[in-house]
Amino acid sequence: MTTHFPSSVDDPLFRDVAETGADGLVVLDTDGTIVFTSSHVPDLLGYDAEELLEGPVDRLLPDGDTNPLEPVLDRAPAADANRTRDRIDCELAHRTGRSIPVELAAATVDIDGERYRTVVVRTDPEPTPNRRPSRDRPPTRIEIDGRRSDSGPQARTERDVDENRLEALYDASRKLHAAETRGDVGRIAVELIQTVLGRSYAAVWRFDADGEVLEPLAASRSVRSSAVDDGAAADIAPIPTGTVEMEVFREGDARLVETYHTVDRSAHPEIGLEERLVVPLGETGLLTVGSTDGEAIDDSLRNLIGILASTIRAAFDRLDAEDAIRHRSAAMESAMDGMAISDESGELRYVNRALADLHGYDVDELVGSSWQILFPSEEVDRLERDAIPAVLEAGYWRGEAVGRQSDGTRFYQEHSLTALEDGIVCVVRDVTDRKSWEQRLEALNVVARELMCAETAADIARTGAEAVETVLEFETACVRLFEPETNQLECVAMTDGARELLEMRTAYDLEATLAGRAFRNREPVRNAIVEQERTDPELFEHSSIHVPIGAHGVLTVLAREDESLDGSDLHLTKMLAMGIGAALTRAERTQLLRTQERELRQQRDQLETLNRINAVNNDLVTGLVAATTREELDRMICEQLVASDLYRSAWIGRVEGVDDRIGSPVAAGVEDGYLETVTKTRLGSIAGGTVERAVETGGVHVVRQYQITESHEADDEPIKDVEAIAAVPLLYGEQTVGVLVLNSVRDDVFTEDAIAGFESLGRIVGFAKNALKSRELLLADSIVELEFSLRDRAVFYVRLTAEYDCRCEFRRAIPLENGRVMLYHRVSGVEPATVLEAAEAASEIESARAVSERHDGFVLQTVTENSMIQLALESGTAVRSAVAEGGEGTVVIEAPQSADVRDVVATFDGEFDGLELVAKRERERSVTTADTFRESVGDQLTDKQRAALESAYFAGYYDWPRKITAEELADSIGISSSTLHQHLRRGNWCLLSAFFGTGEDDSDVEAPHSR
Repeated sequence: MTTHFPSSVDDPLFRDVAETGADGLVVLDTDGTIVFTSSHVPDLLGYDAEELLEGPVDRLLPDGDTNPLEPVLDRAPAADANRTRDRIDCELAHRTGRSIPVELAAATVDIDGERYRTVVVRTDPEPTPNRRPSRDRPPTRIEIDGRRSDSGPQARTERDVDENRLEALYDASRKLHAAETRGDVGRIAVELIQTVLGRSYAAVWRFDADGEVLEPLAASRSVRSSAVDDGAAADIAPIPTGTVEMEVFREGDARLVETYHTVDRSAHPEIGLEERLVVPLGETGLLTVGSTDGEAIDDSLRNLIGILASTIRAAFDRLDAEDAIRHRSAAMESAMDGMAISDESGELRYVNRALADLHGYDVDELVGSSWQILFPSEEVDRLERDAIPAVLEAGYWRGEAVGRQSDGTRFYQEHSLTALEDGIVCVVRDVTDRKSWEQRLEALNVVARELMCAETAADIARTGAEAVETVLEFETACVRLFEPETNQLECVAMTDGARELLEMRTAYDLEATLAGRAFRNREPVRNAIVEQERTDPELFEHSSIHVPIGAHGVLTVLAREDESLDGSDLHLTKMLAMGIGAALTRAERTQLLRTQERELRQQRDQLETLNRINAVNNDLVTGLVAATTREELDRMICEQLVASDLYRSAWIGRVEGVDDRIGSPVAAGVEDGYLETVTKTRLGSIAGGTVERAVETGGVHVVRQYQITESHEADDEPIKDVEAIAAVPLLYGEQTVGVLVLNSVRDDVFTEDAIAGFESLGRIVGFAKNALKSRELLLADSIVELEFSLRDRAVFYVRLTAEYDCRCEFRRAIPLENGRVMLYHRVSGVEPATVLEAAEAASEIESARAVSERHDGFVLQTVTENSMIQLALESGTAVRSAVAEGGEGTVVIEAPQSADVRDVVATFDGEFDGLELVAKRERERSVTTADTFRESVGDQLTDKQRAALESAYFAGYYDWPRKITAEELADSIGISSSTLHQHLRRGNWCLLSAFFGTGEDDSDVEAPHSR
């Protein structure tokens, strides 16, 4: 048969009510089948609830007893009847077989159209007027000491003892049920065991989970080591882990420990007990009853103690439940969060003090009113639309809401709703401060984005100062940025409040000292001024915060006298300062990137321009070879430079040293009449003195003129229209042989690299011009001879002949590096040692030695930087001869017909004192052909010498590496090796003397002889 369970039994609220009551509740159908039982009944009888459900009620009664419930159930009134229910005392059967005294009351109820009976089971029966007297009860049996004792007249003596004990237990149960503390429970139990059960060694223990021990709650005087009037058990040692008692507690089954004083691991062997009954009280604690000699603990006593233990446990459970209820109530009343419970109609049934205070009401004003008075109308609509359906569907809702106080003020709250069976419980927390904090954080995020869009440090500082006023809501603030040049913090931006403050207090510096400390230490400085510290009314002080902006500066915030600065203000100020610092760093990096990009563009442009300049210069160098005259060379250079579109005009002129003018200019791209003006203008007035400075210093000089216009692009620098003029000296050695002047409207054509290129070009062109000048001299059919007399004692060779009355004749000059020249002179009339000593003392002589000595004199080799020979080379002339004797010299210089004699004379006259032109002659120059040269060499060789020289040349003796050795060559022509070397030396000498000889007397060079 399938048992029908009424729906109300499954109702959680019904179950909660049944479990909350102190009495047990059993629901029976008309057949006497148990369809519901509260946990009290199975706990009392040692069953699980599932074991009793769907079973007969007879299972709860002792075997063989007449069912005492039948008359009660028959007379059970309806639950809503106004008649008092009958109650009876009887025994129920524990699972172990022992009897449990109880009081029963029954009622009839209709559930879902079916009739049921409810039976209330109470373990602490009290005498009432409606209780049936014990003499009217059906006879029952109680099992004591393994015997069954009928409740009839027989065995009255033993039964009286047992009944007295049971009545005492009933009375103790009522006391335990009414006990207010666990200590009271323990003392009542110990007293009962002593007075009723006759055992003087009893104690109740409570488990301490933290210490893992059983602490004494109450104990009899015999157990306690010393008497305590109030019954406390403070002097009894606790029961530790590892003892027999703790083992029984953890196993959960009662145990009688015999010969206790000899048992290992007993907790209190010093008491001297013979036996000790240890009964667990669930997870709460332990009940111990001991006996000495003659006080055996029999089964009857164990049953009674078991009943007492169950009652003690029930009392502990009741106190725990009451504590939980008390704690929940206290928690709801003492909670910082507001709490309320509304019924299904929305009426508030419970409101704690926190919720009432939160909305500005008294508790009594809210209880009984609708929850809607706590919210604005639009919020009520939202909650009814969103929150209430969610609670009804899911049983829970949590979110934010806008509450309303009694005066109409609105505030943000965090709201959670939980569904009950007949209503809703809500928990409310005021989050106005948190919401304000979130709003300020969001506003700071907006400011951070604005800061990141600002371009300059001034814009960033201004945005940061405004944020203090609009977001942090302080009127006085300023942003100071560090200026490396002045090594100071400069105020870059401030709020209007700060400006007004400075206007009122001109000597006030917005606490620059504290700002400086924050910047130096890289830590915020907070200066809190409380009202008590304002002892001097004239003292002007503000509470302030100074937060470093990284390495950039400091953000200062000042509060009015009626304002305060707390930790949240400091935190928000630090966040704003971090945003300002990040924006400043980004702006610096952006500016740096823009500068780098601009520099890269300039470098690319400059590189491109430089490449074009180098290409032009390379073309010019290539064109130098094709030029046959200096004028042709100058014109080619100017035209190619202007044709490159890099330069607007170019001209080259010769520097006239006599009258400080430009001579023979050649130009391209200049206006008509410009060159004529140039030739009539002094060097210092041409191109703002640029040409003069270039001639004087030997370096390229550039002059620029700018006209600045604003750029249309904010990121770009102003546009500069430029006109640049560069003067490039054309150098041959240290001598300026001309100047190249360029004009351009581009600034990038005269960069440092370009200038270096022009310096190289100037030297190349100068060398080419000098080479063309020398070429004109070498190839000229007729030349001009200029004869000078020289009496300048600063010239070493003139001074030497004057001091030692000797003769010095110039023979040969060999140009060396760095403008130095090696000179060979034939000296006679003085000892070589004397000349070498004089040369060593002369500052203009770098080195000197005698290279060839003969009976009529010797050859002097000297190295010098400043000499007439070098000057002649640089001026495009040549020294034909020079002789000094008796302190006076005669110098003959050859110049081409195209040379300006006046310039040549001026050049030499400017270098030497006592120089006088004594003669000017034009002379035809004979031309030596190659055949004539070969004949002159061949005439000096014998047949054997010629044969040896030709064999060596054609056999590869002079190749590198050599094709034949000297020994092999000597064998091939049938002569000895030594003879071959003599022939070759003689042939080489004849060849070199014909090439380097002057055509005059070369007797100072002795020729080798060969056989």
